[in-house]
Amino acid sequence: MNSVNIIVVNVLNSLRALADPVLALHQSACFKTEPGEYGEGDLFIGMRMPQVRSIAIEYAVFSDAATLNPNTVLITGSVCGVR
Repeated sequence: MNSVNIIVVNVLNSLRALADPVLALHQSACFKTEPGEYGEGDLFIGMRMPQVRSIAIEYAVFSDAATLNPNTVLITGSVCGVR
């Protein structure tokens, strides 16, 4: 496993550790994720922005804009809280 994959796995594990399924249901309803609605297909893991920011800051030191980095991999995911 290369270093990018390791970082991605660590970020996802950190996000999952803070996930709240009850909040995820609420967010899904608020962001209208049902078929035909503007957020159709978006997935939520139930996190608030301060939590997402703290994880982003923790792993920001691994980002390198000149090369493929973990952020590029994470931003293409299907989970709203991860993007």
